[in-house]
Amino acid sequence: MRALAILPLVLGAFYTLGLLVFSAQVGTFIGDDLSTFYALVTEPFGRYLTALLGGQLVVLHRLVTYVLYRLAPMSFTPAVVVLVVFHLTAAFYLYRTLETMRRSLVNAFLVAWYLMTVFVGIQLTWWSSGLTRMGYIAFGAIAIYHYVRHLRLGENRDLVVTFVAGLLAFGFYAMAVLLPSYCFAVALVSGIDTRSQSREKRLLRLCTLLALLACGAVYSSVSWRLLPPALRRTNADVAFQLTFLRACFRVFVGSLADRALRLGASAPVWFVAVLSTFVVYSSVRSRRALFAWALGLLLVALNFLVVGTSSRTLIWPTETVVEYRHYFELCFFIVLLGGAVFHSLADTPEGRALAARAPLPAFVLAVVVLVLHGYSSALTFRSLLRRTQPYSSIPSSRNYLTNLSSDLRALAARGGDTPTFTEGFFPPELDLLDFSFRHYSQLFQVLQSKALFVADEDAEYTVDVNGHVVSARSQNVVP
Repeated sequence: MRALAILPLVLGAFYTLGLLVFSAQVGTFIGDDLSTFYALVTEPFGRYLTALLGGQLVVLHRLVTYVLYRLAPMSFTPAVVVLVVFHLTAAFYLYRTLETMRRSLVNAFLVAWYLMTVFVGIQLTWWSSGLTRMGYIAFGAIAIYHYVRHLRLGENRDLVVTFVAGLLAFGFYAMAVLLPSYCFAVALVSGIDTRSQSREKRLLRLCTLLALLACGAVYSSVSWRLLPPALRRTNADVAFQLTFLRACFRVFVGSLADRALRLGASAPVWFVAVLSTFVVYSSVRSRRALFAWALGLLLVALNFLVVGTSSRTLIWPTETVVEYRHYFELCFFIVLLGGAVFHSLADTPEGRALAARAPLPAFVLAVVVLVLHGYSSALTFRSLLRRTQPYSSIPSSRNYLTNLSSDLRALAARGGDTPTFTEGFFPPELDLLDFSFRHYSQLFQVLQSKALFVADEDAEYTVDVNGHVVSARSQNVVP
């Protein structure tokens, strides 16, 4: 049976490979990808590196984007590969953490479930959003693994890695401020007996988390001070927070059922019934499972509270609930807490009986459920690409950028004087977020195309709604 453990991991890897191929074929840079590239080519490197992205100081995010753009400008396939590398890195360390907690066949299924999480696909279609979360989760998973490994082995170098990985996670996403709480929660339910360890070892672990928490406080303070004064606000409306929490929990439970719920919609009744039954059963059978469920509920609520109190909800109070990309970042620590639940159930009489009498039928059933989960997630991903902004604008954005890039290359191949264009505005769906980035001239700089922008009556060319370069007078496609 141990030899079969690789099967769910293979299924998860194939699903990820399918997403990679699909995203590389249909995806493109959208939203703040483009305005970030514009800042990259127009700002001094130091200013670009420390500029806020979505109100966050994300130096490593900026650095990875810089390297990607310099090595493969406007090429989306390498971008997807980078995201998948981060995603698989996180999965690898999640598996190692679960195995450190307890060797079990369940671990492979939990990691495979994570690889097929319903919202993972949308992370691979939007570079800035995907890199934010996948970079943070990868380093977060490394930090948690080495913290749990220190519980098991007591080697101080693991705490050094925990601290460094936690700091690197801040370079991608401000939510890394919660990593110490994840480490602490997973350690509490890991089932690892640390009574034989010295008091100094336990104190050193606590000091590591406190040091990481202090760095997070400093990081958050610096980011806060860099925000424009209008955004240095918090949403302190208690009634709103309660409503926001309920709405977010509803959408999150829907994501566990492979659904992308709209505002006010409820998760499938059958799934809520099954999940509730399992939570009650496991909590009754194991105190550690009850503790894991309680910690999971608390940490998920804490994540929602961080988002709910931000100035973002003052601007988009309801839209923030259905920003589905936020729910993906909850899954990696839920996998670890879920692992603690299953590990504790393995010690019950029912768990031992199942392992002894019917391991193969249980394994086959779990594989069938995993395959259905992957299929259902893929259908939801396809639906999201069709009906939800900014993902639904990807086909038209890709078409626009492809046409414009191709026509500009053809125009440059003709040689002669630098072409002259009329100024104008590219379609807003290319970047719905940055209202200072809207002009052809800005987009041409991102595409690294030389052109002069002159008065309308002196211009040779303009750009039509499909991204084609056309004659300013005849409106015919020029190349």
